[in-house]
Amino acid sequence: MTDHPSPYSVERGQRGMLGDTLFLVGAELRVPGGSLLAFPLRHYVRPHATLADYLADIHSQGGLAFVGHAEQFSAWQTSGIDGVEVHNLHAAATRASKLAAVFGALLTPLSMLFEQLVKPDEAVLAHWDAMARYPSPAIGGSDAHANIRLLGPLGWVLGNYREVFRVLSTHVLAERLDQDSIVAGIRQGRTYVVFDLWRDGSGFQFHATRGAEVFEMGDVAPTTASLQVRTPVEAEIRILRAGEEVARHVGTAFSLARPGPGVYRVEAYLEGEPWILSSPLALR
Repeated sequence: MTDHPSPYSVERGQRGMLGDTLFLVGAELRVPGGSLLAFPLRHYVRPHATLADYLADIHSQGGLAFVGHAEQFSAWQTSGIDGVEVHNLHAAATRASKLAAVFGALLTPLSMLFEQLVKPDEAVLAHWDAMARYPSPAIGGSDAHANIRLLGPLGWVLGNYREVFRVLSTHVLAERLDQDSIVAGIRQGRTYVVFDLWRDGSGFQFHATRGAEVFEMGDVAPTTASLQVRTPVEAEIRILRAGEEVARHVGTAFSLARPGPGVYRVEAYLEGEPWILSSPLALR
């Protein structure tokens, strides 16, 4: 939970398992240069004069600091940033044509309206690819707090929580369903973002292999390793190095032998629509 914070919301927010759902408490913070998504937090992050001070406060609590609302962020070369929110539904709604969205809301199912909001911002991806820090895991933001308003301050909220949560999700490779394991998996770069609007992406795999050795997203593998990709259903698989496509394949599995040094990530498409964005792994 990374909504706009108060001391109460951070210090007394729901933590741990509630039914079959694990809650981590964090905050969306306005900072010099833009926004940060910070989680998990133990106490309220008070206002600071510099971005470096915010990062130090977050890290002192064992938290992670992700670029939030990356389309507005301007401090990309700051050291200490842990990763990037590569897609934000609120930002996508802001970019979308309001007139088309209003007519769409009147004439089409909500799922078709959400289709306008799952097109990644190429400028954000370019900034992410150019980040000096590695690993730089990806997360996706539903930004679901009744803020997707088709008519701005006049309202007309698009989608309830259940509907918005079904549009995209962040998958984490972790040992267990507990806070320490989830945070460790994210910190190590073992994440991928799925636009569930098209289909569940559970089971996606992207790793490097050398003999019996396996290197997951976020790892650094030797340049003699090969890249391996698997998708739950047939998809168009694109492998990118530093943001530039180096290979493309249609199927459920793809292997790229010894592609050379660089930082690689995967994009998967269903019928031309973006479906999965992986975090990167490096060959060095």
